[in-house]
Amino acid sequence: MCSVAGVFVAGAVLKAYGDQQSAQAESDIADTNARIMRQRADDAANRGGQAAGRQRMKGSQDVATATTQLAKGDVELTSPMATNIFETTDAFAEMDAQQAKANAAREAWGYTVEAKEQEMKSDLARRKSILGPAGDIIGGLGAGYAASKKA
Repeated sequence: MCSVAGVFVAGAVLKAYGDQQSAQAESDIADTNARIMRQRADDAANRGGQAAGRQRMKGSQDVATATTQLAKGDVELTSPMATNIFETTDAFAEMDAQQAKANAAREAWGYTVEAKEQEMKSDLARRKSILGPAGDIIGGLGAGYAASKKA
């Protein structure tokens, strides 16, 4: 009759091992996903900086175009009208640059939140990889003990 108890215990150990492996795999996947999300956040922030730079370059090109057009029209480049055009063009280019950075920052923030969620899933899976198998073994020992007492 002791063999029935041994079967319960052996079954519990095998179940514990399977549960531990499964939970560890969940943890590994969540860790990988978190790394990917952090990389995406960094990429979004970098792209935002690049987009801002392109907007500023476009603003500089627009000022150069305006300068050329004003010069062709014999408008004094230091006149209030010319100065207003240059300042307005610069201001709009900077607003566009800041908007590009803000959009990228929001995108990066979303990825950062997702990374944190994946890290929490990983932590939970790691805990499950310890506590779940321990419960399986304790349950198996209890079932084995009960089976041995019935015999």
